[in-house]
Amino acid sequence: MLTTERSTDLHLSRAAGLLALTERERQVAASVAVGASNKEIAERLAITERIVKAHLRHVFHKLGVTSRLQLALHTPSGESGSVPTSTCTKVQ
Repeated sequence: MLTTERSTDLHLSRAAGLLALTERERQVAASVAVGASNKEIAERLAITERIVKAHLRHVFHKLGVTSRLQLALHTPSGESGSVPTSTCTKVQ
């Protein structure tokens, strides 16, 4: 279990990481957080999937995460630029 001090430090670290992202990186991260695929993100933002992947590499590096799940847990819900859940593929 994290102590209150360590929990606060972790929260501040995450906030700093999110502030380091560009607007487009925040949009991509928020889209991943609601379950959008690279293809869905590319279509929504009118960019190529290759550019989505490049943004994700930068986001992963800046936030110190290694997977889409870690990114989703790291990104606050309701982040600006998120994709409506109705456009995301549902997992059954």
